[in-house]
Amino acid sequence: MKHEHACEISRILIIDDDAAIHDDFKKILETAEDAELDGLEAGLLDGGPRRRQQPLRFDLGFASQGQEGCAKLLSALEAGQPFAIAFVDMRMPPGWNGFETVKRLWETDPYLQVVICSAYSDRTWKKKVQELGSQDGLLILKKPFDNIEVQQTATALAEKWFRARNARLRMSQLEHMVEERTLELRESETKAKAIQESAADGIITINERGIVESVNTAALTMFGYSRDALLGKNADLLMPGPYKRKHDNYFSKYLETGMRSVIGTRREVLGKRKDGSVFPLELSVSEIILDGERKLFAGIIRDITGRKKDELERNRLVAAIEQTAEAISVTDVEGTIQYVNPAFAEITGYAREESLGENLALLCSSNGNAGPLHCKIRETLLRGEVWKDRVHARTKNGTAYEAETTFSPVRDSSGIIVNFVSVSRDVTHEAELEEKLRQAHKMEAIGTLAGGIAHDFNNILCSILGFTEMAMEDVPDDSQIYSNLDEVYTAATRATELTKQILTFSRQTEQSKVPMKIQCVLREALRLLRGSLPSTIRVRQCIDENCGGILADPNQVHQVVMNLCTNAAQAMSAKGGILEIDLREVDPSQKLVSEHPGMARGRLARLRVRDTGDGIRDAVLKRIFDPFFTTKEMGAGTGLGLATAHGIVESFNGAITVESELGKGAVFDVYFPVHAREAPLKEEPPEEIPVLRGTERILLVDDEEQIARLGKTILERLGYTVNACTSSVQALETFRANPYRFDIAITDQTMPQLTGIAFAKELHRIRPEMPVILCTGLGDESSEKQAKSAGIREYLHKPVISRNLAKAVRRALVNVKCKAL
Repeated sequence: MKHEHACEISRILIIDDDAAIHDDFKKILETAEDAELDGLEAGLLDGGPRRRQQPLRFDLGFASQGQEGCAKLLSALEAGQPFAIAFVDMRMPPGWNGFETVKRLWETDPYLQVVICSAYSDRTWKKKVQELGSQDGLLILKKPFDNIEVQQTATALAEKWFRARNARLRMSQLEHMVEERTLELRESETKAKAIQESAADGIITINERGIVESVNTAALTMFGYSRDALLGKNADLLMPGPYKRKHDNYFSKYLETGMRSVIGTRREVLGKRKDGSVFPLELSVSEIILDGERKLFAGIIRDITGRKKDELERNRLVAAIEQTAEAISVTDVEGTIQYVNPAFAEITGYAREESLGENLALLCSSNGNAGPLHCKIRETLLRGEVWKDRVHARTKNGTAYEAETTFSPVRDSSGIIVNFVSVSRDVTHEAELEEKLRQAHKMEAIGTLAGGIAHDFNNILCSILGFTEMAMEDVPDDSQIYSNLDEVYTAATRATELTKQILTFSRQTEQSKVPMKIQCVLREALRLLRGSLPSTIRVRQCIDENCGGILADPNQVHQVVMNLCTNAAQAMSAKGGILEIDLREVDPSQKLVSEHPGMARGRLARLRVRDTGDGIRDAVLKRIFDPFFTTKEMGAGTGLGLATAHGIVESFNGAITVESELGKGAVFDVYFPVHAREAPLKEEPPEEIPVLRGTERILLVDDEEQIARLGKTILERLGYTVNACTSSVQALETFRANPYRFDIAITDQTMPQLTGIAFAKELHRIRPEMPVILCTGLGDESSEKQAKSAGIREYLHKPVISRNLAKAVRRALVNVKCKAL
């Protein structure tokens, strides 16, 4: 039968060996489908009325025995069309009876509603039926059936089955929802754990008692523990002593008062690793509420050892920049100052507040090159290159200074140039020292040249003096020829003094250093000066008698004093003035030491010569110690006075300085190292040896033929037999041929192939006692020491006059004869 409205289909399985029962059930239930069952249903199961919301339709299935019925039930379940009710006959021979069939049916489908059908009412089987039981009991229908009872039973059981099915569906839906939610939670928990495990920061959760409940891998690595070693332990295991106490106090206060002062804050604390080492970390704590009451605390921990190290390095860098002596500034690409260090203010005179926001060009010197130089620097930096050079700049008060400056470009993370860094060092003092060094090199070069000139000039003077002296001996003293020769001899002698000055300047003269008092030399020089000074010049002296002695040559110190005082007097010759001479003992200043590295350390005797003349221009001041430089008229000076003084002072490990200002005169300061020993006032003169003639045989060697001929003539006039050679190699061969042919040898020092000292050594290899006299035009102290160490008896400086040569020969021969005795 068809219905216009929706129907609920209840499938019923009839298990009975009587085929007629099948037809009876079909008719009874078809009648029930068309019946209006709007009234109250019989309360066979739940004892209460219930209105059925949808009409029922029954779908019947039949089986003649229990095995077949169980098979049909199983097939229906597998097809997804389960039976709701089974009417089972009690007696079904052969095979299973009703009891066995019900038992097998419920094993197959526990939700199946079962009705036992029987024509008997034996108490025994009723009891067995009850023992089979179900959750709500087992229904029994007695044959023959009552149609109404069958209809009501079928309808009631169908309603019950549908309610149970719907309940199971709802339960299944709820279970599905719970399962989905559980899966979501598990997935969320898995993601949370994955995030926690993949986090670079350590994450630890603890409960209200401070016990660790979870920890991620980063935290384990950070503290050096295994997971099992931390879980269930108190978190104060990870804290040094002081922080452990703070942690315990915090938790006790939190449990008592609910204090939340550290929740959500980020703090820097110390952590302790398993090995006991302590390290800095950054800690952030969050509170987690579980089940409305239980609390957990999640700590996010970051090891900031690297950051602290970087901060320390950065602080050190900042401290170094702040304390460095170089001026450091940072500008933008337009040159606007953004940062300066304290040294910048100290060097430039501009305070930090005055500099920030200004252009770095404010330091440029006003020499007209500031603009082009600034553009050149900026172009170099924008190309990504470093610019380094010396620049001329001015301080805030206008003082000019020279700075060695390096500009470097600074790039951001994308490689764009965003800043310029300038490191500048005031090298004004170094520049002055470099100028002095260049001057010293120039003086050294000129000295070398002057020494060479003096050597050749000495040879010329030697010939002039020697032949003039011999010519004067051959003519009457009152003749005009003698007078003319005497003028020549006097001029040559003056030239000899000039040569000595040149050698003194070039430091190639013999220096006889003895302990001496400068006071004696000053008094002698002042006594000589007073007679030559005009009355317009007053002399003011301040000589400290307690000033220590020095180690020097008194004659050369006298020459320095006379040169300085003479120059001062000449500077005041036009208008007059005051010549001030001051001597005292002082300590060297740092500036003096740095500017004169060759000066001896320790206490100094300072001789100051001051005049009140017109002063010295800067251009002249730079060249004042240059040899042959003079501001005097032609013929009024040689230009060697101050150069000679400079050479003498530095040869004694001293220093000489000059300061002058136009219109206010000049000040010369001469510094001599103070000698520790007490200096005698005068040096004892050497004992004179009488000049005697002789008849000995002499080997004379000089590469200058004129000098060799002159020496041969002078010595032969004194009675000696002379063999003169112009080659030291030839002379050595002559001596080697007959070593005892000669009584003494006289040799020049500077000769090609074999020098005088080398020649003397070769002679002594052949004949050790052979006396040798060495003549030289370069009288440096080191050469004299080498000569003495080579066994040379006498050491003569050119030009050698006949009297000195004769004395030297006699002294050398007398010493040999004395040793022989």
